[in-house]
Amino acid sequence: MHFWPPQPTPTPPAPGVVQVWQIAVEDWMPQLEALRACLAPAERHRVDRYRFARHRDRAAVIGGVLRRVLGSALGADPAALRLAAAAYGKPYLLMPDGQPAGLRFNVSDSAGVALIAVGWDTEIGVDVERIRPAPYRALASRFFAREEADDLLSLDDEDLPEAFFACWTRKEAYLKCMGTGLRTPLQSFAVSVRTQDPVRLRRPERPEHAGWYLGDLAPGNGYAAALATATVPQRITTATLVPHPLGP
Repeated sequence: MHFWPPQPTPTPPAPGVVQVWQIAVEDWMPQLEALRACLAPAERHRVDRYRFARHRDRAAVIGGVLRRVLGSALGADPAALRLAAAAYGKPYLLMPDGQPAGLRFNVSDSAGVALIAVGWDTEIGVDVERIRPAPYRALASRFFAREEADDLLSLDDEDLPEAFFACWTRKEAYLKCMGTGLRTPLQSFAVSVRTQDPVRLRRPERPEHAGWYLGDLAPGNGYAAALATATVPQRITTATLVPHPLGP
């Protein structure tokens, strides 16, 4: 399940560039033990708390690949990186002096794939969701902002699944960029929904977010994905990170 052209090794992001790396979790399972070894003891403890082995393995793979991406960007040993969590749980990198690093990142996964977004000196949020059957109209009416729900309720049945998950991933990416997650009510802000409208924050949760970037990543393959950043990127790059034997 590859969204974008394959690339065997991660490269550091240039200033002003946000990279989005996709991984297909099954591709990386042969490297499970090596990826698990990259994790800090506290991370391994969290991974081991999952009840089912498939969930433990998925978390270890995603965490290990994340550390490889970050280590490549910083020219550092992935296992030596120090990660911490902000007030609402958003992870970030620590410098040796304990200050937050300038390299920012965010991770999302759904149904066997994960996205890792990285860039310098700007908050980042990314979300990916597999498009699947759901009571779209009921969920939109209950959880989304009024203008979003009105737009979704006006759509034909065949257009609803993609529009619903486009709206959902845009909202999640924005919340993850803020760092609050679902502690911020979904009705407190609104994103564009209709396919003919530009992707944007049509009503930010805070006025100072009016200049933030919000865009779709358009992975296809039955998935929806979106990216939010606190500054407008000069460029966004996308690639599928592939493991050995295609890469190290």
